[in-house]
Amino acid sequence: MQFRTAIAAAGVILAMHLIPTVASASQHGAVSAPVTLDARAPEVVVLAPVGDEIIYGFDQTQFSWTVSETHPSPADSDRSALVRIDGQPFVAAGFPAAEGRHDWLWTAPDLSSGNCVLEVTARDAFGNTTVTTSGAFTILLQGTGVPGGVPTHSHLSGPRPNPFNPSTSLHFGLAEAGPTRLLVHDLRGRVIRTLLDQTMPAGSWQVPWNGRDDQGRPVSGGTYIARLIHAGREVMTQKVVMLP
Repeated sequence: MQFRTAIAAAGVILAMHLIPTVASASQHGAVSAPVTLDARAPEVVVLAPVGDEIIYGFDQTQFSWTVSETHPSPADSDRSALVRIDGQPFVAAGFPAAEGRHDWLWTAPDLSSGNCVLEVTARDAFGNTTVTTSGAFTILLQGTGVPGGVPTHSHLSGPRPNPFNPSTSLHFGLAEAGPTRLLVHDLRGRVIRTLLDQTMPAGSWQVPWNGRDDQGRPVSGGTYIARLIHAGREVMTQKVVMLP
């Protein structure tokens, strides 16, 4: 009888020792894994403008950029595209938290400045922030130049619009009559399109380009070089950006 009582007492003691152990294991199993902190800032790449573009007042141009971020901030204020003119903020626009490409069709003000940039800011849910700035572009007054008149010197102005898709116009002025060639080169220097090859009178002119090569095939998105040759002399080159 005493032996059975001792065994029973031992079982109670053993059970008392097991209960906290089992409860502790259950509690540990209920704890979820800690959230992994992200110390990497968003990746932002400005596609357009690339820099050196000339935009005239009231013209529309398309700005484009891409954002890569796995933990975007839910706050709209943590994402913005800002145009700075001479270092000062001019106008801003927000964009969605989604990864990938974002576009902004922007209308230029009618003013003159050679120091304009697009500044894109993205902040993730952990506060990591990236600020990326485009190359500088130029805004000219809508009335710059004398359309239809005779300019004092020959020149090639920036394409309008630029960047573009599917077409743009190249504007140039000739101070005197003479043989004139307007060519589009790729970045390897190859001529992909001859837009003009004839004798032109003095004056201001514009020639459209539909984004196709000399065989009528659409060119791929990227940067091209417009080149004006007048009276056997190279007058000027301008970057032309074709959006994908």
